[in-house]
Amino acid sequence: MAQDKEPQGSGESGRSGFADRWKSGNGRPSSFVYIVLGLGVLTLAILLAFIYFSASERERASPPICTDISVERAERVVLDGEVERMTVVYHDDLATPPSSRYGPVLAKFDNRDETCFNLPQGIANQGVVYTLVGVIGFYNETTEGRQIEITYQRSSQLDPSLFVLPTETPTEVVETPVAPGTPAPEGTPVVMVSASPASTPASGATP
Repeated sequence: MAQDKEPQGSGESGRSGFADRWKSGNGRPSSFVYIVLGLGVLTLAILLAFIYFSASERERASPPICTDISVERAERVVLDGEVERMTVVYHDDLATPPSSRYGPVLAKFDNRDETCFNLPQGIANQGVVYTLVGVIGFYNETTEGRQIEITYQRSSQLDPSLFVLPTETPTEVVETPVAPGTPAPEGTPVVMVSASPASTPASGATP
C-alpha cells in the first residue's frame, strides 16, 4: 500500500506566504510593513517622552542650594562673567520711596555653572542690591561678553522680618568718679587758674 506522500513545497509555500505579507501585488512593501514600523516609532517616541519628563520633574523637585555671598565677592563674580541672571524680589504692594516697604528685599545670582548665590537680605541691605544692579548695568554696557539678565519679581509672601530696620543701641558713657585730692593722670594738662587781685578803694572814698 502506497504511503501518502507529503506534498512537496509545503514549507516553502508557508515561508512564501509570510513573505507575501511584506509585499504587495506590485512588489512594493505592503501596508503591514508600515503598520509595524509605525508601532515601533510610536513606542520609541513614548519612551523618549517618558525619559524627558522624568528628568525634568527631577530637576524641578531638586533645585540647587544657594549659598550666601559677600558684597566684595558678588562684584567679583559679576566682573568675571560668571553670573547669568540676577533676580530681584520686592513686595507686591509697591509703595512710594518714603515707605518702609519700598524697594528690593531679596536678590539672587544664578550662575552659568548652575550654582547660585543669595545676596544680603532685607530692607537694611537695599544698598547692596542697588550697588550690584549698577555694577551689572555698567558691565553690560561696557563689555562684549555675554550679557547678565536682571529680572524683577513681585511677591506678597515675604517674611515681615525683611522689612524691619535694625535699631541702633545708644552707647552709654560711664564716668569714673575721682576722689578729691587725687592727682591727675600723667599726660593730662592741668589748667592753673589765678585769683584776681582785690580791688583797692579809691582815695578819699567814704568807707
